[in-house]
Amino acid sequence: MIKQVAIQLFVIGTFSLGIMTYVNRAAAHEGPPFPIIVDEPIGQWRVSVWTDPDIGDARFFVIVENSHGELPRTVPAVELWTQPVSKRLDRVSYHAKKQALRNRVQFFAKPTFDMRDFWTVGIRLIDSKGVAKQLTAEVESTPPGQGIWDLAIYLFPFLLIGGVWIFAMVRRMKQYREYAANRQDQSGIHQSDAHPRLEEKKCRVMVDDQMRIVGGTQ
Repeated sequence: MIKQVAIQLFVIGTFSLGIMTYVNRAAAHEGPPFPIIVDEPIGQWRVSVWTDPDIGDARFFVIVENSHGELPRTVPAVELWTQPVSKRLDRVSYHAKKQALRNRVQFFAKPTFDMRDFWTVGIRLIDSKGVAKQLTAEVESTPPGQGIWDLAIYLFPFLLIGGVWIFAMVRRMKQYREYAANRQDQSGIHQSDAHPRLEEKKCRVMVDDQMRIVGGTQ
């Protein structure tokens, strides 16, 4: 049993180390969007920005709420601009399109990153009077992921660990059932041994009773 536990811990530790090594080697984002701005107040609104900064067509999601984290009464226009931190390129602006969602006000923009680099990203909110307010953040553009293969790579270690755990549990249940069956067989043997003794005892009692009856009649 101790050996089995040691093997399971070794497998879990090995694949956990593999996950950390993979993440460190990537040194960048390859997967679903992640936040670069969270609940940042800007004027009468509160803004969160999520991004998938792939080289080529990147994706930015701008979520706008009121100061209490609810749907805003007035919806601003949203623009996004990008420029390399090194300023090797001029600033480029993009219109963010409002998405048709029920539970939140969200805008989507699709800027272009020409190469792997660090970029300054600006988010401009423009009210009905044309007054604009701005937030900025910095993000690194990364090579695009492999889609479904990214998901498979991320899930594989967890599925493997889960498989090892299920295998161990099934094996342990099997051993328990075998143990219970052996106990039941041994109990049956003891009971079968006890039956002749019980019959012999009953015969002796009956013989003693008959002898008393015969002695009483005499």
